[in-house]
Amino acid sequence: MELGQFFNDKVTVDNQAQGGANVQSFKRSGRWTAIISALQPGDYVLMQFGANDSGTAHGPVHPPEFIDTLSQMADEIRAKGATPIFVTPSAFFDWTADGKENNARLAPYAAACYTAGAAKNCLVDDLNARGVEWLNSIDKDTAAPFYLPNSQHMPDKAHFVKSGASQMAKMVAGEIRRINSPLAAYLK
Repeated sequence: MELGQFFNDKVTVDNQAQGGANVQSFKRSGRWTAIISALQPGDYVLMQFGANDSGTAHGPVHPPEFIDTLSQMADEIRAKGATPIFVTPSAFFDWTADGKENNARLAPYAAACYTAGAAKNCLVDDLNARGVEWLNSIDKDTAAPFYLPNSQHMPDKAHFVKSGASQMAKMVAGEIRRINSPLAAYLK
């Protein structure tokens, strides 16, 4: 929701994220059908999945199926003359005993984005790597206020307050520049 602030006024960001969806449930949804129907040549679709795929109420989507589904989605986007960009999952608020960000649950999905990206010649915006680096550069206590509190008033592992969402969006924008996406020309 915060990505638009990093682009100039020639870019319109249309956030179609759906809470709780994994890559397969999202692809089967009417929302995906609407996205594909509305795409115009020259549009870009940034797709971020992995958090819910790694253990969701919908049932986990294992990396091979995750790769297949991302690949199918990329094909559908390209068929409309648009460009897919895979975005790796943001880092969870999950820490090891020695105070480091524990990325064990999401690392296979970040790697799967790279596998799908290589197979489909899609750019990969590595929010996961940047998020892990950022969390490890601060610490658990400093990071906690960037995440929504859960029912026990502890940081939720996956959901951000506005400042956390802005930090993640800033990383996505930085990655757009780093990977030399044509979208970088529209960043502020």
